[in-house]
Amino acid sequence: MKRYGLALAAALLIFWGVMSALASPVPGTPADPLVTLSYITEKFAPMLTDEAAKLAEASLNAKNTSLNELLSGVTANKDLAEKAASAAMVSAINTRVSREFTDTGGLYKPVTVSIPSGRTLTVARGTSVVLTSGAARVYNPALNMTSGASMPPGSAVPQNQEIFFADNGGGIRFDTAASLLVCGRYALTVQAYIPKYRDLAAALNGMGLLRGTGAGYALNRPATRAEALYMMLYLMGEIDAAESYTGESPFGDVPDWARAAVAYAYDKGYTKGMSAAVFGSQLNSTPDQYVTMLLRIMGYDDSAGDFEWNRAVEFAVSKDILTAGERTALNSGFLRDQMVYVSYYALDARVKTGETFGQRLVSRGVLSESAMAAARSKVTRVRGM
Repeated sequence: MKRYGLALAAALLIFWGVMSALASPVPGTPADPLVTLSYITEKFAPMLTDEAAKLAEASLNAKNTSLNELLSGVTANKDLAEKAASAAMVSAINTRVSREFTDTGGLYKPVTVSIPSGRTLTVARGTSVVLTSGAARVYNPALNMTSGASMPPGSAVPQNQEIFFADNGGGIRFDTAASLLVCGRYALTVQAYIPKYRDLAAALNGMGLLRGTGAGYALNRPATRAEALYMMLYLMGEIDAAESYTGESPFGDVPDWARAAVAYAYDKGYTKGMSAAVFGSQLNSTPDQYVTMLLRIMGYDDSAGDFEWNRAVEFAVSKDILTAGERTALNSGFLRDQMVYVSYYALDARVKTGETFGQRLVSRGVLSESAMAAARSKVTRVRGM
């Protein structure tokens, strides 16, 4: 019996050993991958970078040593690379290492870039980005180094994940204002602004309240403070009187073409300058600065405490001169296009004494009711920026 018991125990041990072997995943299959994605991103890629750094440091003084030679030691173990990940992943890792070490030993450092809505970021081959806020889409193929997934054109960029551009580089279009980390070479392209309010500019011109430049109304660029003052004087119907003014202003930074008009506006109290001696002629006007001048010609006096000049837009909203939506839109930028918009709808705003600004211009003989009606009849848009 004892002998039979030992035999039975041995048989059971053999049986369980065979069953355990059958249950174990076969190496190299999806059930038992040789190398995991986390190993690639957390250990293998940093190992490549560290190895490349050592090779680069040892070889930087060799003028004829190419970058490919510097990296030959890193990529020599092809068997490991082929087993570690797909060809796309290995190519991306190698390209990233190539990107990080130039033939002069320079190292790209991640930088934070703030992107306005609607802009495009173009990147060179080997650049990686991490979107930290906002929404964006790639417009060239890219690789998500965090998840290991490929990203075809049009793919949304997930936040806080590393997106890598191999081959010929690529770019990202931003649906909202955004912030991201960029490691590599990049360029932020400024998309051409398409004016929205040409019809309003034409209507003001038809009323004699706006003149164009040699390049039309130039609505797609910022208005300087000197140009904003000119717009206000046109709107008042006082441009001729301003340009023939012979008085002086205390400002020493006014170009000859605007000298008389600035002195006239200063004398009238329409403007006070940036300081006692500086007007800021070539600085871009802000919405608050332009609306401050509009409020003053509507009878409001910031010196008397009616409003604060740096909160002029807020005050204009409280007086129904601007809408809350327009205030929000003006915060995104103030070009000559937006200046024309604000000026046109100021005709409907009520001045401090109660009548509309348009009615005041008619009562002062600046324009006629019929001329204003004829010009405004050609504007068919619904108000809204």
